Amino acid sequence: MKNARWPIIGILPDVDTAEALCRLRLTYVRALLGAGAAPIVLTPILAEDVRRQVAELLDGLLLTGSHSDVDPRRYGESPQAGLGPLSPLREQQDWAWLETAFERGLPVLGICYGCQVLNVFLGGSLYQDIPSEVPGAVDHDPETPPTQPAHEVRLSEDSGLYRWIGRPRLMVNSSHHQGIKALSPRVRPVAWSPDGLVEAFEGTDPDHPVWGIQWHPEWMVGNDVAARAVFEMFVEACRQRKGQ
Repeated sequence: MKNARWPIIGILPDVDTAEALCRLRLTYVRALLGAGAAPIVLTPILAEDVRRQVAELLDGLLLTGSHSDVDPRRYGESPQAGLGPLSPLREQQDWAWLETAFERGLPVLGICYGCQVLNVFLGGSLYQDIPSEVPGAVDHDPETPPTQPAHEVRLSEDSGLYRWIGRPRLMVNSSHHQGIKALSPRVRPVAWSPDGLVEAFEGTDPDHPVWGIQWHPEWMVGNDVAARAVFEMFVEACRQRKGQ
């Protein structure tokens, strides 16, 4: 096959439970294609045997953003004022596919909501609403277009993310009101916003690449080297797994 060397990456779309509808912005597809991957769109397959069969095709898993919030009951809290709409089917979808991905050792990248649900899946927790819970926080949900930077992040210089991006500070876009409160013990923080909130993390298991990115690099790959580097890093990890 002409593109047999391209790793196949499954993308988890957003799910509207009420409308029984899956949605996926093509920005994710284009970002993966540009980094040398073959993306396919997954669906809420909750039957374990069917999901495992589909997963045999995959070399990686990408969790996308969402207009919904993560249900706080998943990390032992009751809903508070400021919590946005929930999507039970989206959560069931992500949880099921994450179980399969970790069972198979698939590289995982979570973006925005995907970053948050990945942290919760691994035992962490979230701020249900940053503006009401974090005094002095920067505006993480500004009116700026998603193709434009909104605030700075600082990178850890001993992280894989820094090695791919190549600089300790960068400007990123932002579109979220929830954020990481307690980080999972199975990952480590590698990027922070000026208010101290974790903006990116990576897994601590060297044999299982895992990343969570709170901003939306898929919107900026056309004009930002750092945004492209996020997907190149992820796709390379998937490519190495494919070659094993």
